[in-house]
Amino acid sequence: MCRTREHAPVLRAQTPAEDVWFVSRYQDVRKALRAPKIFSSQVTEPVPLTFLTLFDAPNHTRLRQVVARAFTSWSDS
Repeated sequence: MCRTREHAPVLRAQTPAEDVWFVSRYQDVRKALRAPKIFSSQVTEPVPLTFLTLFDAPNHTRLRQVVARAFTSWSDS
């Protein structure tokens, strides 16, 4: 990962479904997270499983709150 950060901090990868971008430096990640219209987590092709990380707000926020409650209850017991 250190090598990627140094030599290709923003890396484009091609998958059979679409192109994806890997952003590996902290400041670049912060910028990307603050620009959801440019850097979306939404996928264009259906994936076999639904991952929370593939949703953008407001769906991500709503689902995360549901999941957080379950984990909080589990960790308190």
